[in-house]
Amino acid sequence: MPTVPYFQRVGEKKWGVSPKASLFSLRDLTIGKVDMKQCTLGVGENRDFGTLSSDGEFVFSFATSDYRKNKEIAIDFYYKTKVVHRVTLIPSHSSVEDQVIIKDIDGETRSDKYLQLMKENVNIVIRVARTSDLSFSTYVNNEFISKVRSLAPKKMWKNKVTVASIGFSDSEREVIVTFAAFNEEFETTANNETQMIEPQHQEGAEGQQAESPEADREKAVEAREKAVEVKEKAVEVKEKAVGEQKKLLEESMKDVEERGKATARLEKVVAELQKSLEEKEKALEDREKTLNRGSGDGDVDTERKATSSSSVNPPDADIIKLSATVAWPRAIRHVLGASPADTLERRHDTLMQEWVLARGDDISSNAYDFFVYSHGVAWFKVVVENATQASLMLIMERHVVIMEVLA
Repeated sequence: MPTVPYFQRVGEKKWGVSPKASLFSLRDLTIGKVDMKQCTLGVGENRDFGTLSSDGEFVFSFATSDYRKNKEIAIDFYYKTKVVHRVTLIPSHSSVEDQVIIKDIDGETRSDKYLQLMKENVNIVIRVARTSDLSFSTYVNNEFISKVRSLAPKKMWKNKVTVASIGFSDSEREVIVTFAAFNEEFETTANNETQMIEPQHQEGAEGQQAESPEADREKAVEAREKAVEVKEKAVEVKEKAVGEQKKLLEESMKDVEERGKATARLEKVVAELQKSLEEKEKALEDREKTLNRGSGDGDVDTERKATSSSSVNPPDADIIKLSATVAWPRAIRHVLGASPADTLERRHDTLMQEWVLARGDDISSNAYDFFVYSHGVAWFKVVVENATQASLMLIMERHVVIMEVLA
């Protein structure tokens, strides 16, 4: 068995890391069947278990919690004092991946691989298979790492492995390690490997009884179920959020549709009002023509004066006057405010002056036709030209309310 301390192996320079390393070897395992050994390694402790007879596969197993507390774990295989294979594990202490390195005698990397981060409460299982006289295949937790040629000189390739050792770089407490060797006639598979080498936990260094493998498996299953539950909850929350967004979108589309319908109705009302305005303008023009023609031998001015007198005014003359002089101005001021209302009133007065001038006479300001034109044409025209459709509807609604009070 090699007597050099761990981290200063055969042919290597001293690595300059913690000298707290544990080294042990296992020997005299039964040929033709699996023989498993379990030991507790103290800080810096070495152990010798005799000559190793099996030469098929070799398995080391220890707790992930011990694995995480070390910077590096090294596994060496020897023929007498000659190193034939070397595996180095570098645990991750963050969220990055674990690293497995296959080294040569001088400590140089021959092959390396990054593994998925191994979770807590799961044992670390390293299996090395002697695949031929000149090569070794390495697996960690059933994942293939590499297949490399033996480090032994060519003349020693047919010699069996006689010593297997493991060392922990920074062990601050005892580590329970299980080792198993299988002779070349005994076949092992990745499916039964973990079950065969699951360590029977003994009482730990602190005097507390460690949990059984069944308890570990139950915890692992519970952790997986909890992870699935968390994922399902996340999916449920996401589906709920998507549903709410879909609902908001549907409501928004419904609002757009309703606004479209309202706009269509408003456009229809405005079109009808514009048509009514045109009809009123035409009616007033026809009335003017009738007044201008007179009635046969009668005097036109006399008939116009007679028509303009209160005795011949229609029954709605007072209502028309109230609408033109009170209801329209108040409704516009209520909806649009004082300043816009003043602007529209000035525009209304201009239209009325144009109407008077177009008649070519000195019609009295209280004449029925004057107020009819103001009520039915002038006010409506200035509102349509200067206000939005929505404001027009509000002004008309307010006009109706005022007229109901005045009538």
